[in-house]
Amino acid sequence: MWMWLWASVAVADGNLLWRWPEAAAVRYHLETVVDAPGGRVWFAEHNEVARATRQMLVVDVSCRGTPSGKRFAIECLIDDATLRGKAVPGEEALLKSIMEADQERLKGALVTLSVGPDGRIRSLDLMASGTPNGRMAQIMENLRQMVRRAFSPLDVQLPKRGDDKGKKWSQKGTPMAMELRTNQGTSGGVVMKHRVSGTDGLLVRIETTGRGTVSEGSMMEAGTSAMIHLTAKGRSQFNTALGALDWSEVATEASFSASNLGSFSNNKPASHSSWAARVDEAGVRIEPEP
Repeated sequence: MWMWLWASVAVADGNLLWRWPEAAAVRYHLETVVDAPGGRVWFAEHNEVARATRQMLVVDVSCRGTPSGKRFAIECLIDDATLRGKAVPGEEALLKSIMEADQERLKGALVTLSVGPDGRIRSLDLMASGTPNGRMAQIMENLRQMVRRAFSPLDVQLPKRGDDKGKKWSQKGTPMAMELRTNQGTSGGVVMKHRVSGTDGLLVRIETTGRGTVSEGSMMEAGTSAMIHLTAKGRSQFNTALGALDWSEVATEASFSASNLGSFSNNKPASHSSWAARVDEAGVRIEPEP
C-alpha cells in the first residue's frame, strides 16, 4: 500500500472544476490487474472456456468529448491493448489463445462515456465489431467488465462548484472502483470520500478511501445474495489548468461477510488494482509518484 503524507489544505474556490478540451484528443495509458482466487471464466468463440485467477489489461486510449446537455459525451478509441492472465493449472494454452483473440477485438474498439460536470462517470459502454450472437455477447460483456476496471481510476467526483472548503466530500452512487463483476448491477451500501491532500501550483493531489457491503443486484432481489465487504484506497493528481486528471490509482480489497458460506473457504472475492496516466503532447506519461 502507498505511503505518503501531505498537509490538509483547502483549495481556492472553484479550482477543482472538471472540463473537457474540445480542440484535441486527451490520451491516457490505463492498466488494471484483477485477482480472482476462485477463478474467472474467459469464453472462447466456439464453446470452450478457460479460467484465470489473475488477469491484466493494459490499454492506450485517445479520447474526445463534446458537451451533451449538462454532461460530456466522450468517445475513447482504444489505440492498443494487451491482455495477460494466470490460468488455472491445465488451462494455460487455451487461456492464452482466448486472450490473444480478445486483445485483437479490443484494438480499434470504441469506449463511450457519459461524464458529469463534476467528473463522475455516469455510464460506460464498449463498442466493438463482431457477430452479434449469444456467445459473442458473453465475450464482449467479459471485456466490458475489464475495461470498466481499467477506467475506474478516472471516476473521481470533484466537490460541488469546485470548492472543497477544506473538508472531505463524498462520491455519489456506486463508484466504478466499488462495482462487482456483474451485468446485474451492484446493490448495497457504499461510502467513498475524497479529500485534498496537497497542492503544488496548479496541481492538486486528492486522497480517496472507500468501504461498503455489496451484492449482485439480481441476487439481492432474489434473497440469495452473497454479501461482500469492500474497501478501497486511492490517490490522484488533478490538473486545474487542464481541468482533468494527470494520473490516478485505486486498489480494492474484498472479503465475504461472516454469514456467507464462501467465508469458510480459502477463496476470496475478486479484487483489483488499477492506475491511469495521462500522456502529454510529447508522448510522455505523467505517472503516479512513488
